[in-house]
Amino acid sequence: MFRDGIPDTAPVGPTRGTVLYADDALFPRVKARLQGTVWKGKYFHGDGTFTNRWAGGVRAGTAGTTVDSSWLDGQPSLTVQYPPTAPVFGNVRDELRQIGPGVWLGRSYDATTGRPKNWFMLQAR
Repeated sequence: MFRDGIPDTAPVGPTRGTVLYADDALFPRVKARLQGTVWKGKYFHGDGTFTNRWAGGVRAGTAGTTVDSSWLDGQPSLTVQYPPTAPVFGNVRDELRQIGPGVWLGRSYDATTGRPKNWFMLQAR
């Protein structure tokens, strides 16, 4: 699904996030569910930036998006590279592609090692 997605369309406004699978865990589905209890999605500001949404209505962790080559298949994807000093997501790279109306599939990587971290989905609200 990710390979067939559209790379250049970013959401605008709030999205509901779901962590689907945590590659870097002994129990990947359990870790994904636990991550999903605190991370609730992203709010896209419409200017190429977004802020992560957390449980309790907290917004923190702002970054910008670009279109760059995906580490998965070398094709364009909407990409976020968090700086090493970013809280929670330091040295994380997210790649997103729209897979349906109002739905984006994302892949996170450890930006230092290139190892996959998880798959996630964003749905427009």
